[in-house]
Amino acid sequence: MGSAVKGAVASAAALTHVGLVRETNEDTVYVGAEGRLLLCADGLGGLPYGEVASRLAVEHVVRALTPCLEAGTAREPGDWPDLLRRAFLEAQEVVRIAGRVRGV
Repeated sequence: MGSAVKGAVASAAALTHVGLVRETNEDTVYVGAEGRLLLCADGLGGLPYGEVASRLAVEHVVRALTPCLEAGTAREPGDWPDLLRRAFLEAQEVVRIAGRVRGV
């Protein structure tokens, strides 16, 4: 694991493409302030509400991890795997529930 370097500067950008088969892009990308949180959720290959699923997943992970980033509560690099795993599993459940509500 790497460690934070005081005064380090990073920049980030994101780009997705609709591909050669579909008419709409269902991917959701998030680039957080200062490039400290980067997320990309695939839109489920054209399945119904794929764009909703990817958006919900990213929104949940951002909501779950932003307080840790802002407060600096994950002080050691080893804290992040557990925080990420928990946020991703919770996001998966959010997407499952939304799918059941929509009958998917």
